[in-house]
Amino acid sequence: MPSDATNRATRQQWRDLGFFYDRDDQARVWRLTGSRAGLLRFRDALLEYAADRRNTPKGEHEHYGPNMYLEIMTWQEAGFDGHAIRGPLKDLARLAKLVEAKLAQAHPGSSV
Repeated sequence: MPSDATNRATRQQWRDLGFFYDRDDQARVWRLTGSRAGLLRFRDALLEYAADRRNTPKGEHEHYGPNMYLEIMTWQEAGFDGHAIRGPLKDLARLAKLVEAKLAQAHPGSSV
């Protein structure tokens, strides 16, 4: 059982990330939860990843969050699964713009 100090540290890591994520492998869904500002940090992570030319080779990747389950990966085609959100850098940047556009239209409590 995690200690109180571990629990506090984990909560702080989620706050630092700006959003919470979870994966439902049976439904094949990634769920990101947070405020608009927090979810824009996901957009920022995608944009930063896509802008870093060191991430050009297929298979490059970066892990995010306290448990490091969320992985953004360079791949030849866009997609996602229980392993990663992946695609060519241009498609990851396009996903960031789609996230931004959906968040601009979202209302508190809504799902996008």
